[in-house]
Amino acid sequence: MIQNMHRVNKKGAKIVTVDPSNQIIHASLGAGQVVPVNAFSYSPLFRWPMVGEHWILREENGSWFLHEICETQTPSEEEEES
Repeated sequence: MIQNMHRVNKKGAKIVTVDPSNQIIHASLGAGQVVPVNAFSYSPLFRWPMVGEHWILREENGSWFLHEICETQTPSEEEEES
């Protein structure tokens, strides 16, 4: 009998790159490790993360996905004025 080898791993990460037009998200897992985050299959309520936000990522069979947000990045006063 063959069992499904479905492995799920969760880690905290900081979002370092977001490019919605090319469906690209990169996140830093710490110790300099930056991973691509799958941005191809999300619900209609999906909100693109902002650079600097902290998220929980979920790894399934070698691919990383956004799981849930930990800390929302608020724009600084300088960003709001521009």
